[in-house]
Amino acid sequence: MIASIFFTTVDIVDSDLRTALATIGLAISILTLSPLETRAEVVFPGDAGVVDVTRPPYNADPSGKRDSTRAIQKVLDDHPSGNRIIYLPNGEYLISDTLRWPEGRNEGAFMKRTVLQGQSRSGTVIRLQDHSEGFGEGGVYGERWDRPEGKAMLWTGRAPAQRFRNAVRDLTLDTGSGNPGAIGARFKTNNQGGVFNVTIRSGDGQGRVGLDLGYAHEIGPLLVKDLRVEGFDYGIHSWGAVNSITMVNVELHHQNQAGIRNFQQVLSIENLVSRNRVPALVNRVGYGVVTLIGADLRAPGEKSEAAAIDNHGVLYARNITVDGYQQAIANHTGTEEDAAGPEVAEFVSHPPLAFANASGPLSALHLPIRHPPEIPWDPLDQWASPLEFGGSPENQGDDTAALQQAIDSGATTVYLPNGTWNLKGNLYVRGRVRRIIGCEARLTGDAIIHIVDGEAPAVRIERLEILPIAELSTRIVHTSPRTLVLANMRMSRRGAYAAEEGAGDLFIEDVAGDPWHFAPGQNIWARQLNPEGSMLLVNRHANLWILGLKTEGNGPILEASGGATEILGSLIYANTRREKNDLFILRDQARFSVTMGEASFRNFPFRRLAVQYIDDEEMQVLERGRTPTRGGGSALPLFVVPGP
Repeated sequence: MIASIFFTTVDIVDSDLRTALATIGLAISILTLSPLETRAEVVFPGDAGVVDVTRPPYNADPSGKRDSTRAIQKVLDDHPSGNRIIYLPNGEYLISDTLRWPEGRNEGAFMKRTVLQGQSRSGTVIRLQDHSEGFGEGGVYGERWDRPEGKAMLWTGRAPAQRFRNAVRDLTLDTGSGNPGAIGARFKTNNQGGVFNVTIRSGDGQGRVGLDLGYAHEIGPLLVKDLRVEGFDYGIHSWGAVNSITMVNVELHHQNQAGIRNFQQVLSIENLVSRNRVPALVNRVGYGVVTLIGADLRAPGEKSEAAAIDNHGVLYARNITVDGYQQAIANHTGTEEDAAGPEVAEFVSHPPLAFANASGPLSALHLPIRHPPEIPWDPLDQWASPLEFGGSPENQGDDTAALQQAIDSGATTVYLPNGTWNLKGNLYVRGRVRRIIGCEARLTGDAIIHIVDGEAPAVRIERLEILPIAELSTRIVHTSPRTLVLANMRMSRRGAYAAEEGAGDLFIEDVAGDPWHFAPGQNIWARQLNPEGSMLLVNRHANLWILGLKTEGNGPILEASGGATEILGSLIYANTRREKNDLFILRDQARFSVTMGEASFRNFPFRRLAVQYIDDEEMQVLERGRTPTRGGGSALPLFVVPGP
């Protein structure tokens, strides 16, 4: 066993509030007002392959007395695009210039697979020196298509969409004082990655943007989870017709212009807290598709003359609480009907759509919303690694037996140090194991990871990249009623996941891969799910809830036979030069609702957006042209198949 330990996120919600919600039976998502204190310290095993910036030869200064820009930049430059964790122990790291992701050896390898990891959100602080050169005033804001000028503390890459698996985790970015042109982070990742458990703050309230997700083309798909932004003109800025951004548990405080400003992008947001006198959310132009589920938007002091949400694009919003604003939603498009507040149960900017036989008011399915179960981090004597049993990430040998022995060792946590691990045949997650962590490690080979019965009611697998070899790939088969959590993973495109009848609940967070086969009676909750090919989601009488879906290919994207599927926010990137198949196929009285934005820049959008088969002879079709347009394709503010 390795004498170190991890700790992880624990969502803390007032016990009286939990009791009250349970009493009245509300199946809603809880607004977490203070994610700042929800995660304890993160310390990695000594043999995990983590690069500590304070150790030789880098010797970054955690006391905040000496400029650490060159030291941290040297660590980044020495480890380009290698799935490496660049680790900052608790302390204050003073910088005076932008920290840039390394370019690597060639264009295809530039600025990807890099994770900047702090020990704790409140304990690890990267602070910009006051009055730093280049961070002064600069640039102006336009009203429609602009991207804010300024200079960033962190910069993670440029277009195009090749910046895979970048992440910033468990730290605070402080732009100091006297830096009015500062941007906390210009962040870009593609397919999988994101910003997790981070605070971005301005020392004097000034600055351009806290988190800039709109400085380059083709940002996303990505997940922002547990983010707090204090100050700046804009807390979050997003721009571009592709590739979609998902946000969960975001707090915005004391912005000067707006909490979130969106130009064109597809945003899917759950649990938004804003304490601002300016709008919490501005969706500026028609291409922008915003889905907002659960928000607490308050303007302190005298009543603000602004609307809490200012919408000029496509907007679906529900479970919104507003206080201190002129109105909840000012809607300048579609129906042009506003929402006064203070409570907004459900709002759609454009008329909802359905098949011709639908009757009555149209509403999304409102499936129950759940978050992944807490899985405790264990004492260090309960950890095991395949290194202890002869496995190695440095050679081409078969590591299956070594990993199976680590699983069967009696440990409750199994970790895989950074590197590439080769698997063949069958691997069984069983016994006492409840967590498998890859330290941004890779799995390759041809194996099936079986989730079978064991002592723990839930198992979490996270921070892995599964790579195929030719036509072979490692995939996951869920056979047990145990709950499974898959997080921060790139999985195969040749058979990512399949559930057998009787499989337990599944939670997905920030995962790329396909296809996915769900079993009868199964419950699935996904946040930032990015399948890429065709026939991606197969729902056989399951309950499937997705916040933030992005996909490519020629379709179909979903085939649902019975059950219920609710997709809250999705980008359909229909950008191949081929005629497209049906987008969503529904059979056996499947229930379905979706909010969606399509992008098709090569004139081959989906022409049949949804098809419902009544029997072998009869079907209903939602054709392109009945919906608002977006990016050469279609937008669905809300489409509903309520079922029988």
